[in-house]
Amino acid sequence: MRGDREYWDRKYAEGGGVLEGPPIPLLVRWLPRLPRGRALDIAAGCGRHAVFLAEHGYRVDALDISPLALARLVERARQRGVQVRAAVVDLDEIALPPATYDLVVNTYYLNRRLLAQVPSALRPGGALVVETPLAERPEDPSGDARHRLGPGEIVTLCGGLVVAEHEETPAGSCNGKYGLCRFVAFRPQEERR
Repeated sequence: MRGDREYWDRKYAEGGGVLEGPPIPLLVRWLPRLPRGRALDIAAGCGRHAVFLAEHGYRVDALDISPLALARLVERARQRGVQVRAAVVDLDEIALPPATYDLVVNTYYLNRRLLAQVPSALRPGGALVVETPLAERPEDPSGDARHRLGPGEIVTLCGGLVVAEHEETPAGSCNGKYGLCRFVAFRPQEERR
């Protein structure tokens, strides 16, 4: 954890760039159709999603490994007159509480173990919004494939959710560096027994 924390603190100290920008368009576009209530921002960074959600009435928990990023998040929230509950955690170790969140946002961070916990962490009717890099082949030469979803992998990881939007764009179609997986899904209101 310490090495990861130092890496991300250094990255944020050097300037987060897009990490501190506006929320992803996928979240903005879906916001009117997402359930209100309690939200979780996984790997929240400087809070571009957490603060946005708090401004729209959510009670937000923001998790990240970087104390520097979360300090910026808390300051950004204060400046905008909202509150976000921020916690420094090792996302490799945390377990999500069951049936707690109405919305979970996970962008540009892949932890398969944690992502697989999201369906049970959602309340019935709760939603998951994901945007993360996509490995187009298992031996993805453009980067570390363990930090990128394989084609169609998100559906398997988030089993039990009802998919509302799932788009996988190849490298070159967005930013040229890598493909992207965009995913919105809901936990069913009624669980089958």
